[in-house]
Amino acid sequence: MTSLPNFQPDGYLPPGVHKCRGEEFIRRFCHPNKYRKEFEKQVCDIQDYAASKGALAIIVGGSFVTNKPKPFDIDCAIVFVKEAQIPQLRESIQIEGTQVDIFFCCVEQKNLMDGVVRLFCTTRYGLDIGAVIVLLHSKEDDYYWEIRHEPDDTTFEIIKRVYVQRNLVELIGRNKLLITVHGIRSQAEWNAEISHIFSANGWIVAPFVYGYKNIDVLIREEEQGKIVDLFRRHIYEMYKVYHANISVISHSFGTLITAMYLLGFDDPPVHVDTWLLAGSILREDIDFAALEGKVASIYHEKAPNDKTVGYASLIRKFSHPLVGQSGRKGFSRQSSLLTERECDIFDHNNVIKRDVISQRWLPFLEANAGAIYRINMRGIVNTLRGT
Repeated sequence: MTSLPNFQPDGYLPPGVHKCRGEEFIRRFCHPNKYRKEFEKQVCDIQDYAASKGALAIIVGGSFVTNKPKPFDIDCAIVFVKEAQIPQLRESIQIEGTQVDIFFCCVEQKNLMDGVVRLFCTTRYGLDIGAVIVLLHSKEDDYYWEIRHEPDDTTFEIIKRVYVQRNLVELIGRNKLLITVHGIRSQAEWNAEISHIFSANGWIVAPFVYGYKNIDVLIREEEQGKIVDLFRRHIYEMYKVYHANISVISHSFGTLITAMYLLGFDDPPVHVDTWLLAGSILREDIDFAALEGKVASIYHEKAPNDKTVGYASLIRKFSHPLVGQSGRKGFSRQSSLLTERECDIFDHNNVIKRDVISQRWLPFLEANAGAIYRINMRGIVNTLRGT
């Protein structure tokens, strides 16, 4: 296996993901000076934990994989094979003033993997940089990382034990804001489940609740307009209060409200990292090109057995022109923004359950947090460069 490349003049690795083994990673990034040496035990512990849980590799980014003598952050993502292996909690800890953010992803979810790689290989200003993938085992040359300290079953408890006598502070990074938009004939009871899971992972959860509405709201344009205006006010106020990266989960009629907001502006006051749709009542041929620059990624749960979506579309000619059956049939137009997944078990309401929220939705939204800012900054940088 080839060695890691030299640093560029700006201190970063060349753009892309560079492979190495655990031992080489420790020599390269933990041995240059006394400050970095302090992290060797922790890096070993993370690799031990990942290997013991059957992970394939660890992707590492942040200033730790630069030539800075005193890095201020380590971003790492543990790569599993299957979605079911992903733990529910993401860890964020601080050791000697350096923040360590630990994400999870899996090979089964290619778009999730791509999101993590994009996160680690781009600065907050949209510049392309390098990251490192630490291989824990390789069939090609029969390599396996040798576990040095077998961790217990409590997620990352080993790391906390090792560093409990040092300056360790568990962090809850309040820079991620989730807004949920419910459907009609509902009090959005599922918000309790979403709030529990996302709050435990450092998200601010700010549900948009517009009240109980009947199905006739689908044909009442004035009422739709009032709800969109309330949503517009809500998302802007949350943005101004928290100055956080915003993602949106929309269900049923909530998908129409969110679409009307995003498409109603040439450039909305608040841009969105991830727009997640469940029970979508939007038309199948929606123009995703009109959402570029407004949304960084779109995640859609397609449920062919969602009969409620079909009922909503029966009054399509009397309702908003955006109404359709995408929740059942999927979206017909391809887009780099769109990740669409399908499950025959789901109906209109049972999709919003703990297993789906923690194993499918949370990792995707985590991987794309801050993405719209980086995309827009990249556009500004390219404009200044004249490219």
